Amino acid sequence: MAGSNVWSFLFFFMVCCLAVDSQFAMTEVVVTTLMDEFPHLIKKYIRRKELVVLIVVCLAFAIGIPTIFEGGMYWFQLMDWYTAIVSVIIVALFEVIAVCYIYGAGRLSRNVKEMMGELPNIFFRVCWWVISPTLCVFIFISNCASYEVVTYGDYVYPSWAEILGWIVASLSIVWIPVGMVHAFLTAEGNVAKRFMDTLTPKVAKIENDNTVGKDNIAMEGEMMTKTENGQVEMGNHESEKVESNGF
Repeated sequence: MAGSNVWSFLFFFMVCCLAVDSQFAMTEVVVTTLMDEFPHLIKKYIRRKELVVLIVVCLAFAIGIPTIFEGGMYWFQLMDWYTAIVSVIIVALFEVIAVCYIYGAGRLSRNVKEMMGELPNIFFRVCWWVISPTLCVFIFISNCASYEVVTYGDYVYPSWAEILGWIVASLSIVWIPVGMVHAFLTAEGNVAKRFMDTLTPKVAKIENDNTVGKDNIAMEGEMMTKTENGQVEMGNHESEKVESNGF
């Protein structure tokens, strides 16, 4: 192939850019989560966001060190087998269900219209309602039907490695049922009301709060206008009084 060296360089340069871009996104997710969840602790002990990013990057680097040793490919295969095949599709399936059916694709379309000025294309709405959930369910069932014990070439991993892989996979999956239980326990009312409350978006409450806030701002503005008018009228009255006294 003509210019094979150039194409090889461009390919690996693209891979490096893709890796760096992925790391930016994942690191920002972790850093933002920590700063939103523990703002007071971070402000008290760390104080700067750059230091939080440095700590997260160093921890991620330390966790990845075992993959560069002689047996690193076995560890990488174990992690990849249970995160890319198991965790990702389960998390994606629940995300689609939550966004498209609990929050509602119609409500999401109206949110897009509020930000962009127009509804999203019908293609995207069909994807939200039908295509994406169908594909996620199909891939999930296919993965369950074709599941095999993790292997690397001719090497079959022992039972303890499979258990470790499932533990790693559960680290991202377990928070889904934990969040469901937490939302159910913190809701008010009987069992049925709590269950329905956990499946009801809270957007209406937020919109009402915003409406109340706007009304308060309008009332404050009206009061300030009246005060300014009162001051102006008082000033006019004083000027008239001065003029009548001959000054």
